Amino acid sequence: TLAEVVNKIFPWMKAQEEEDERNFYAQRGIELKPEYVQQEGTTTKGHGGSGSHHNHGGSRSSRGSSGGGRANVSTGMVADDLLDLSLEPDGQPPNMHQRLPSLRNSLLRTSGRLKIVSVKKYLAQRLGMKESNNLIELLCNGDSMGDELSLTFILRTRWFSDNKVLTLKYRLEEEDSK
Repeated sequence: TLAEVVNKIFPWMKAQEEEDERNFYAQRGIELKPEYVQQEGTTTKGHGGSGSHHNHGGSRSSRGSSGGGRANVSTGMVADDLLDLSLEPDGQPPNMHQRLPSLRNSLLRTSGRLKIVSVKKYLAQRLGMKESNNLIELLCNGDSMGDELSLTFILRTRWFSDNKVLTLKYRLEEEDSK
């Protein structure tokens, strides 16, 4: 899946994103999501054996086996967490220089926990744009999506179509928007 590819290429990103999200919630006094509360509980208890206290991705496989869907132990993903994602180039960007080519395989099945920043890195790699994932802008229904948003959040709050496939458009970011 897309999440596996990104995690293999950028293994430190997953842990950093989860840490940033926890800090974001803590700074604003917002309760953690239930899966993070459960992950912290299992991580601090220190399930013995294979270095669970060094597991940067949390204990997702134990989360899946204790309820809430079927878990794939090798990837740590829960079947209920997967969603379909379609990535399409923006057909009508404000400026023609913002157009990007389409992907060979634009439909992906991936984890809903995947963040926009990871999707941008995937796009940059697939489009052959080295170190330029910051130049890619992802849009949902014409609105630019922030790097910290997860696909599940976008699906629940920004995707108003009856179509179950979340469709995001991509283009080069406008130069003056930085």
